[in-house]
Amino acid sequence: MEDKNVLPGNHARGWNDPPQFKYDAQGVKVTASNPLATNKRIGHDLSNLHQKQAGVSPQCIDAESPPFAQTGLPVPALKSVPILNMPDKPTAAEASEHTLQLVLPDMADDTEFCMYCSRCFQECTETLLAEQLLQARLAADVNKRIGIFEKSWNSGKLSPNAKPTVGHLARALELKEYKLADKIHMKLVTDHISEVSQWIVGIKKLIQAGCSPS
Repeated sequence: MEDKNVLPGNHARGWNDPPQFKYDAQGVKVTASNPLATNKRIGHDLSNLHQKQAGVSPQCIDAESPPFAQTGLPVPALKSVPILNMPDKPTAAEASEHTLQLVLPDMADDTEFCMYCSRCFQECTETLLAEQLLQARLAADVNKRIGIFEKSWNSGKLSPNAKPTVGHLARALELKEYKLADKIHMKLVTDHISEVSQWIVGIKKLIQAGCSPS
């Protein structure tokens, strides 16, 4: 494209020769009437954007409306997730309600209370062993745990709040109420695990053997 501001002369200039411009008598450069403007951006039609945003502003969007409701995009449908039915576990309140149905015999002192619980555990072990619901090896381990229970009681490792629950557990095993004994066992483990952890495993084996089908 021919430059109108270049003076006529030698048209065989080199590629790196500077261009020549016209100047008037005062030395002011003469420019073309319609110079090529290179400092302006091409305009973009924003009519559609203004139509979409008409009547909608960030301040008037309802915070409770679902996402993408004002943009016209499809809102994905929410699918309901089925709730899994988990097995019910006995709560502390339920276990306490059942223990109220167990009446403990009168005991003269704390030592007699310990002997009563220990006797109930031993008699339950012998009954399950005679009914072949408990193996001899497991029965020997249970007897060992009963001995640990007696030492824990006599050494004061059981708190006054834990002892009545242990008594109800022994009474439930004496009556062969194994399902009730399991609920009391769960309450005892939940509330006093640090006090009964060394011997409660043996009592759990008695409950499992009693609940197993003959």
